[in-house]
Amino acid sequence: MKKTDLTIVIITHNSQNQIEGCLKSIANQNIPVNILIIDNCSTDKTWNKLQTLKKPNITLIKNKINSGFAKAVNQGVRFSNRNFKNSQLLLLNPDTELAEDCLKNLIQALKTDSKLGLCSPLIKNSQTKKTIFEKGQINWLRMNTTHNSVPKVSLDYLTGCCLLIKKPVWDKLEGLDERFFLYYEDADLSLRAQKNGFKIKTVKSAICFHQESSSSDSDEKTYQLVKNGLIFFHKHFSLPIRFLYFCPIFWLRLLYHTLISHKKPVLRGMKDFYLNK
Repeated sequence: MKKTDLTIVIITHNSQNQIEGCLKSIANQNIPVNILIIDNCSTDKTWNKLQTLKKPNITLIKNKINSGFAKAVNQGVRFSNRNFKNSQLLLLNPDTELAEDCLKNLIQALKTDSKLGLCSPLIKNSQTKKTIFEKGQINWLRMNTTHNSVPKVSLDYLTGCCLLIKKPVWDKLEGLDERFFLYYEDADLSLRAQKNGFKIKTVKSAICFHQESSSSDSDEKTYQLVKNGLIFFHKHFSLPIRFLYFCPIFWLRLLYHTLISHKKPVLRGMKDFYLNK
């Protein structure tokens, strides 16, 4: 296999309709890369599709169970360490397409700033071309995260939808926290990077188009957002704040959803967090 400086890790799950466009957009970057695709137990024809798309620089791994995004990414990086020895990693969703020179501009950003540990492109909606991610923000009071493009708003975290990382930074942070099955793992990684002295940045000259994955289910998405959001804030609040603020808010919300809203995915997420924290 041709020696490259970059491994792209893609986690697929029921991505048969998106993965071909994603791989074509990588090929159009005209940059030599290793592509590692881990299929997280798709139930559609994703695996068959991947077989038809396989090229010498593409490695395929099929998981027998859906181990979650964070765990599968860490699995992929361990494989990359053993086989490729690259100095940069790109985490990329299968339902994305890279615009022209996206990789080139991301790589240049990391090279020109020694303190920059990870960077993301602007994320635009595939259909409307509207920017849907420029700055990730963490609202500690409301205990949620949002996407914003307001100039004066600070950048708290980057999106794992398309995320370029220096390999030494990844190694120092010891990868993604596998308690996050899906969602919030990117915010957690961004926070830990900054706490370790690394800068994060959205590279506005790099653009990535994103569409909603076919594997996304509204109830399951709500469940994962609730559960992993609670894991995130419980992890990053200091012990006094956890006791004085997080716990009272948690129990009030649980009471509300139990007695008034009756939203099953929310209740399931809260209860699973509590039982497994």
